[in-house]
Amino acid sequence: MPDADHSLPIDRMDRIVLHHTAILFTAQALVTAVFMLMPALGGSMVLQLTGDVAAIGLPIALSQLGQTVTAYPAGRLMDAYGRRLVLLGAAALSAIGSTAIAATFGAADLMLFLLAAVAFGYASGPLHQIGMVAAEIQPPERRASALGLVLTGSVVGVLFTPALVAWLTRGAHAEAEGIVATWIFGAGALAVAAGVLAWLRPDPLEIARRTGGAPEAVSPTAAMLLRHPATLAPIAVSACLWGTMTLAMVVTPVALRQHGHHLGAIVSAVSIHAIGMYAFGLPPRPARRLAGPSRDDGRRDGGLRGRRCRGHGRDRLLGRDSLPLRRGGGVVRRSGRGHRAARQRHLGPAAGSHLRHD
Repeated sequence: MPDADHSLPIDRMDRIVLHHTAILFTAQALVTAVFMLMPALGGSMVLQLTGDVAAIGLPIALSQLGQTVTAYPAGRLMDAYGRRLVLLGAAALSAIGSTAIAATFGAADLMLFLLAAVAFGYASGPLHQIGMVAAEIQPPERRASALGLVLTGSVVGVLFTPALVAWLTRGAHAEAEGIVATWIFGAGALAVAAGVLAWLRPDPLEIARRTGGAPEAVSPTAAMLLRHPATLAPIAVSACLWGTMTLAMVVTPVALRQHGHHLGAIVSAVSIHAIGMYAFGLPPRPARRLAGPSRDDGRRDGGLRGRRCRGHGRDRLLGRDSLPLRRGGGVVRRSGRGHRAARQRHLGPAAGSHLRHD
């Protein structure tokens, strides 16, 4: 477990939250730039190795299978050992996985390439929780804004990916050499992300406990989570959305390749798709919302209009009355008043005046 530090004054805590948000934004940009390589290049890579169009979905399918398998255990590890250690380790292992993809594709070994894709997915799964970590270190009224801001870092990463691929593939003697060089650069980007995440001190889990973003001690089983409708509904929606999105991201590169387009143009097309996924996550006036006392209107601005969403309706939506809230690998049951009282116990009498000015 990370060492608890309950002696930080409120003003220093606010600076630390801003510091951590900037780190997570940077890591999200680096990680997303590499994640885009699998849907953008995976189909073309397996097509070069097999010549069979029916196999173009294998790399991304196996990679996402690995991410799915490690998602829940990663949350448990984050609750047990802290957010920083798990994210840092995932970035470092993902760098190794990216190098393995480059090496196996360069050796034209299909089976090892597919195994490397699975290993990359296993390693990179926890990195999809960077946005969750950014949200939970914020006070409740600013979590949606922080989540949207950090996820917008994905747009920054996606913007650099096409230029990198175009530069590396055009300078190579063969397209395969350019793809290998791209994955090696991806490994370097993930190594940098690991170095950036190492600066998450104190551990975000301790900050989240002080702001009420994470429970003190919970360890639900997977069966407990799957029995609850509040868990099953998001899983079903996510499966449908990711399935549709993956279909577009896998078929588009191969179709463009069949029409003779260069890899740089292919990656640009996939990047435009990704920008559409993340660009609208940026909250209005993010700096003001994260730097000073402010209400978080992110949910309302995203479509839940009106004051009702700040009352009982929003509490039911967020599960504050009876639904289990998942933080990493944990679930906590809490009410709005109980949560506020817990925050007062952690932050002291000044918590209310500093963290909420409605």
